[in-house]
Amino acid sequence: MSEYNPSKMIEIRPSLVCDGIGVFAKTDIPSKTIITKYGCVEIFDEKEDNQGINDYDIILKDRNNQQLLFRGDKEARDIDRCGQLINDSCNIKTPTLRAVLNYEKQSGNKANVEYVLLEEYDSRVYIVSNRLIKEGEELYCKYSFPYWLNKLGVKNDTIVKLLTQSVPMYVDLINRFSPKLSDRKIENLFIRKFQKLNIDFPIE
Repeated sequence: MSEYNPSKMIEIRPSLVCDGIGVFAKTDIPSKTIITKYGCVEIFDEKEDNQGINDYDIILKDRNNQQLLFRGDKEARDIDRCGQLINDSCNIKTPTLRAVLNYEKQSGNKANVEYVLLEEYDSRVYIVSNRLIKEGEELYCKYSFPYWLNKLGVKNDTIVKLLTQSVPMYVDLINRFSPKLSDRKIENLFIRKFQKLNIDFPIE
């Protein structure tokens, strides 16, 4: 990975996709570059304390498959730890299957960075580019559809778990049949498979 120097690579300014702020590339950033850190306040085992999780916190698994909760500081403006200010390129406005599938397709395609837990270094969460990011681009990270469903009030853990297990089938269908089939036909093919699972979740 490239030399770690956030102040030369990124800046904070108004976002292009929301009313708040975002993180932007000041120069071309090569793929697999460590860009900045996640502004962690504390780290603890989610099994011991899962209360008070807010929009700026993330949960990642370590090499032992243990879930860790990383607290993000929403007031942080330090370039060296501004990972929690990176936005998702899109969101889910209605809790329906088509909205989830549309999110999976759009957010995954536009995400240009990922959260990476570097245990061999200092067990901190870093923001790492997953492709070349051009100067002036806003940095986007995929939050995942459970995050947006939770904000819409979908609290049923069973439904979210079943969706999490099922949606990768949609991605697999895209990889197998695109561009032979249109996106809409692939979406309808997945929906027919999904309906056979008898999951109580609206399609439209």
